[in-house]
Amino acid sequence: MKLVFILSSMLLRILFFLARCILHLRYKITLTGFDVFENENPVIVFPNHPALVDPMIMIAEIGRKKILSPVMTETYIHTPGL
Repeated sequence: MKLVFILSSMLLRILFFLARCILHLRYKITLTGFDVFENENPVIVFPNHPALVDPMIMIAEIGRKKILSPVMTETYIHTPGL
């Protein structure tokens, strides 16, 4: 069981790294306020404008520091291709 967790953790780190590389090729990403992730309290994170790529950027960047649980509206869940 521990080996499975280690392998899945490594796979997530690789995926986050690849996502960050691809997103940095297309977008200029500036992150501020990372000090709120230093403690163990839950945090709600909102992008500064609604765009379909913002959740992917947030997960790729913040996923290095914290385990995230994405939440989305029903409209986006039923959108084909997402």
